Amino acid sequence: MANLSKLATALNLEYQKPHAYGIHNGFNYTIEETLSSSVYIFYFLIDEITSFQIESFSTYIKQSKKAMKIQAFDVKGFIIRIVWNNYFGTMTSTQLLDFIDKMTTIFTKVDFQPSQTCGICGKPEATSLVKVNGIIMFKAHEECKTAKLAELKQEQGSAPVEKPNYVGGVLGAIIGAFIGTIPWILVELYIGFYAAVLGILIGYASFYAYKKFGGPLNNKAKYIIAASTILGVLFTNVFFASYIIYYAQGAFVFDNYILVYTDPEVSVILFKDLGLGLLMSVFALPTIINKVKSEEKRQLIVE
Repeated sequence: MANLSKLATALNLEYQKPHAYGIHNGFNYTIEETLSSSVYIFYFLIDEITSFQIESFSTYIKQSKKAMKIQAFDVKGFIIRIVWNNYFGTMTSTQLLDFIDKMTTIFTKVDFQPSQTCGICGKPEATSLVKVNGIIMFKAHEECKTAKLAELKQEQGSAPVEKPNYVGGVLGAIIGAFIGTIPWILVELYIGFYAAVLGILIGYASFYAYKKFGGPLNNKAKYIIAASTILGVLFTNVFFASYIIYYAQGAFVFDNYILVYTDPEVSVILFKDLGLGLLMSVFALPTIINKVKSEEKRQLIVE
């Protein structure tokens, strides 16, 4: 299974995870890898274009969209963004070269020109590439770029630093996880038919409550939500053990819990529920983590 770093090495492209950079037929481009080895995002750098040129380009792409495996595309500023999706297949170095060659050929047909206009002052003959969060967004004159970087650095230095609200986030994630157990508990008590599949709701409830309580959407969020989700599943299982003890008119003491979890008939039911609940929760976690990443406030990095 080829990934972007291997493709970049094979084609002698510059690679800085998660991006690769190259130039073909005069057009600079950025390739961005995603969580799927079947999906890559291409950013092609072009000069200023007219609405008529955009319409012509759209017509060409729509005609060859399926053959070129183009899932989506848009044009913003100096950038043409294209999502390449091979669904269950991966991209080979031959496919990558062929795709870029076909795209730049289409650019030539609709009279797109390689970028030469400064994205800062608007004047021609710009040669220095400007990256924003790793993506080549436009060209600029070296002096314009230097001045802009100094200005941004000054602005970032004077901006107030927000302290992450981890206490609120952790509290929200735990409360959300406990709320997420309610459908599972109710269905288990009144219906009892594979109710543990509702464990999938615990992670989502934890995530939304984490946000509601002001938890920061950063790399630590996924660990907090994952831990809270597992805690919610364990809480549900202990609740059912407590219900069994209560139904048997026993006391909520440690020895009775040992008795319940070691009983041959009862323990099978409890551990089956626990396993299914954990499985469904873990199944939901990748989607939740992707949500955290997509909503994460990324720091603006210009270089």
